[in-house]
Amino acid sequence: MNGKFVIILKELVTDPKIDAYEYRILSYLISCSKDGECFPSRGDISDKTGIPISTVKRKLNSLISKKYISKSNRTIGSGKITSNIYTINKKYLVVREARYENEKQEELFDYDWIGDE
Repeated sequence: MNGKFVIILKELVTDPKIDAYEYRILSYLISCSKDGECFPSRGDISDKTGIPISTVKRKLNSLISKKYISKSNRTIGSGKITSNIYTINKKYLVVREARYENEKQEELFDYDWIGDE
């Protein structure tokens, strides 16, 4: 483990409308998204989740039809399609705030006692 984590809404964990495969795929998409968008290949999704690629294809279509995600084409400058962009429904994203970006972080511990032996 590399110590990174992702926040998944409890509503998704207990959502009876999605099955375990859909939950795992959606969680993976959330984990690799930036501003709710990501563009992993179906092969990458399969490799990272351990779900067979044929199942990934079916479950992505199911998540699209259930409105958890949407899919559009990703293109390069010439208009050539390079991959799919998956957009997660904003209802299922946790808004992250940059709390300390411009603030000085306060020390959580008082180190003055070090060396007082």
